[in-house]
Amino acid sequence: MRSRYAWLLVCAATAAAAEPRPDEFAYAVPVQIDVAQALHRLEIPLSAYEGATRPDLGDLRVFNGAGEPVPYAFMPRPAPGSEAAAPRPLRYFPLRGPSGIAPEALRIRAQRSADGTVVRVTIADGAPPRSGAALVGYLVDASAVEQPLAAIELDWHSADDLTGSLRVEGSDDLARWTTLAAAAPLVSLRFGGERLEQKSVELPAVRYKYLRLSWPAQQAPIELTALQGRPRDVRIEPERRWKTVAARTAGEPGEYLFDLGGRLPVDRLRIGLPRPNTLASVQVLARNGDDQPWGTICTGVLYRLQRDGAEIVNPDLAVAGSGWRFWLLRVDQKGGGIGQGEPTLEAGWVPQQLVFVARGDLPFQLAYGNAVAQPAAFPIATVVPGWRSDEELTAAPATAGAQRDLAGARALRAPIDYKTWALWGSLVLAVAVLGWMAWQLTRQMRPPKT
Repeated sequence: MRSRYAWLLVCAATAAAAEPRPDEFAYAVPVQIDVAQALHRLEIPLSAYEGATRPDLGDLRVFNGAGEPVPYAFMPRPAPGSEAAAPRPLRYFPLRGPSGIAPEALRIRAQRSADGTVVRVTIADGAPPRSGAALVGYLVDASAVEQPLAAIELDWHSADDLTGSLRVEGSDDLARWTTLAAAAPLVSLRFGGERLEQKSVELPAVRYKYLRLSWPAQQAPIELTALQGRPRDVRIEPERRWKTVAARTAGEPGEYLFDLGGRLPVDRLRIGLPRPNTLASVQVLARNGDDQPWGTICTGVLYRLQRDGAEIVNPDLAVAGSGWRFWLLRVDQKGGGIGQGEPTLEAGWVPQQLVFVARGDLPFQLAYGNAVAQPAAFPIATVVPGWRSDEELTAAPATAGAQRDLAGARALRAPIDYKTWALWGSLVLAVAVLGWMAWQLTRQMRPPKT
């Protein structure tokens, strides 16, 4: 096969992206370290969230005094924990009546002291319980325990073995009772020098001011010597940072816009209502730019009410920490919305920390804000060999200073990728040349005209 034109254009381009230098980042904060330590732990400052171009902070770097990047890794955010609550002694009062009578047949009246504690129990028409009457149960004052009880722990005269059951009911007014445990087993047995005991009763997670303890009529009375309540474990939230921003009206009645100034990993919102005695149903939406539609994050009811000289407000709104910058509060206008004035927004997030290796000379700095930088963080187990999530990280604390400009806003704009355009141009030209060569070859292979 002959060809009048025997040439082919082939273009191959490979670009190895060099690690950015400090002067290619928009901003930086100085980092103070302990020179005697190798590993340092740094809380990522608010300015880094506001100045980074990537929501995953992939354009963040730690540089030493020579401008060299040093290895670093992100530490997992701390999760909520729990703390066991100490048992609380509970005051209890015997309920006595005719033998065989059920406790619910007794009319109980409680006399309270100034601090709200039950100090005297009367039955029926105000007559105190007779000492010779049968013991049919106990009234327990649990009003001083603010958390719901996880269990009650009993102790009684244990000279003899005991096997039986206990009924536990709860009430807030001594008139209406709810069953919390219908027949909880109680055991105290001795055998062969060993002792088997079951003296606690598990309760559902509901708080009541009063408890009523009773047992079946055919069961021997339980003469208590002590009674304790074990509150449920206290949930411990990780420490959060908060940023407060003012609202801007968004055009439609009842819509308020908030700009956080950066893509913060927000997981809690506090919305301050401008006037007391306000209640409104709201919808919270978010997005990252004007070119995106609003997405619903959560709905809820906001309130700010005065009661008995104290102000009661709604709890924080829990939201997914997905790094939204712009937030929209849409208030249902039924009942007048929130009235005059504008709300405020407090955005809370659990700050992330990074751990880095202090290699090289001082000073160190944390740089961020680069439109083309790719993530460079190592896994935490690489930077901290032997790291375990259930152990405290051994790393010296580092502190960040005030932000200063490096390249400024110029580094936030993605530059024109001439190499990519050249590659695509070369590929298009190569395809055109191949097409032209195929056409020429087809012409040559046609039989000559006779």
